[in-house]
Amino acid sequence: VTKSDAIDKRVNTWERFKNPPVWKGEDLVDDFDFFWVEQYEVDSHLKIYLTAIDIWTKNKIFGSGIKSFRQDCKKLASHKVSRLCANHPHNYYLEILVETGILGLSVVLVMGLLFVFLIIKRFKYLNDKTLENLFFFAATISLILEAIPIRSTGSIFTTNNATYLILIASIIASHKKLLSSQNSTP
Repeated sequence: VTKSDAIDKRVNTWERFKNPPVWKGEDLVDDFDFFWVEQYEVDSHLKIYLTAIDIWTKNKIFGSGIKSFRQDCKKLASHKVSRLCANHPHNYYLEILVETGILGLSVVLVMGLLFVFLIIKRFKYLNDKTLENLFFFAATISLILEAIPIRSTGSIFTTNNATYLILIASIIASHKKLLSSQNSTP
């Protein structure tokens, strides 16, 4: 086997990713086959979002269960041209809505609102130019950028994204403790 034969074999292996098949509405044998199907009418993230909404409508209150999007997507009775399956909905809010329902999303949004009030309350301390305030400001900006509802995200239940969000939130929450320890020292 020559070096060029090995390269040709690798190129042929990746050929399906360069020229993905077009889904024609036939039944799928494996959900992974559908991940690489290219559909040209609508943006792929929009298709995944529409699929998430379709899945959510089947169980609006409690959702379909954590990490169930992939299986539920595969179980859809009829795939529409404007739908696409993936491991997760690629949006934190849609993922929480689909997998935990309105109840779970309500809990997360209430916690988020309480956190927003905490951040607003602490902004009055930002006049002092201290390292703690700089960390608080940087963590707040980072949390806002990570939690923007309209952006495409990773899975909150299966990736390091939840760890990152909790770490940033803990930095923000610890700001009050830093301020109280700073004010108590002579």
